[in-house]
Amino acid sequence: MTELDPERLLRTLVDHEVEFCVIGAVAAWLQGNPSVTLGLDVMPRRELDNAERLAAHMLMGQARWVGWLIALRDTLVAGFGLKTSSELRDDVATDRIDFFRVYDRRRHEIILGEDDRHLDFRCPFWLKSPLCAADLSPQRS
Repeated sequence: MTELDPERLLRTLVDHEVEFCVIGAVAAWLQGNPSVTLGLDVMPRRELDNAERLAAHMLMGQARWVGWLIALRDTLVAGFGLKTSSELRDDVATDRIDFFRVYDRRRHEIILGEDDRHLDFRCPFWLKSPLCAADLSPQRS
């Protein structure tokens, strides 16, 4: 099991310019609460550019073993004529985050994916805010 390293996780979010706030137990600990848990909760800001940065961080800042699995996948599928991650990254005519094509951008969401001979898929990165008291009050025009 990998040990949680909150400082490393937060540093990578900052390095990818993802805007967020720390919530939950770590936030309480940072404020002086002596109880500690092993969880780290962050809440990203709900804007499209932040969804894109969060998607880029999650896809391009992956663990080494994920990179090994992608390399293995590329080796296995190349013989079947399927697209490799390198071929997808080299497609500069298509809007991409890492090797995933961008299919749609909305205010709080970006949809990535790919179409291939054997599989079409979509992966949404959706930033949803938690329910707040303000969300329950009637809208005024």
